[in-house]
Amino acid sequence: MSTHSETQLVLTPPLVDQSSLQPPLAQGIPGTLEGSTNETALRSSSRKRQYSEKGLLYEIDERQRRLRDKVSKWRRCAIKIESLMADPRDVSVLKQERDSLDQIMNDVAAASEDYNQILTIAEKPNDYSKFENVEAENYHLLKRVAALIKEIEDRKSYRSSDSNLPGHLAACALFKGPPLLKRQISKVIEQPCKQT
Repeated sequence: MSTHSETQLVLTPPLVDQSSLQPPLAQGIPGTLEGSTNETALRSSSRKRQYSEKGLLYEIDERQRRLRDKVSKWRRCAIKIESLMADPRDVSVLKQERDSLDQIMNDVAAASEDYNQILTIAEKPNDYSKFENVEAENYHLLKRVAALIKEIEDRKSYRSSDSNLPGHLAACALFKGPPLLKRQISKVIEQPCKQT
């Protein structure tokens, strides 16, 4: 009779340090789980992109097209604001369009910067002229819009304050003449009648 000897398999720990196999959990340290995405972003942003001649020409055309598209979008919004200014019925719509124009102008500035950045890479002269023209138009348009909004709001507040006046003074306030004449008329209206 033969006996089977059972062999037991004993697992021994590996000789490699386990902590070197585990990713560190510290935040913001290069080589960590969270730091690896930051490191990759830093690596990609600091790396200077090399364009082929054909790729560079394509990129110039593409960025120039984007700039033209943003300027066209700005022009459409500016024309819409001009039409709203011609017949300003609702100040809130005018304000909303003004804010929209401001956002579009930020997009134009970014597109212009991108375009000039690729021109620098291509060693061509920068072209800020289109952006500068749009920027000047934008400044003057926003200045006119702000003046119109202020005028409309001042008129509304003047009318609302006039509605609190007694009847004969409210009629005087509707008079469109010079302020001095308005004051003289209101004094005459307020004075009691002299009986003789």
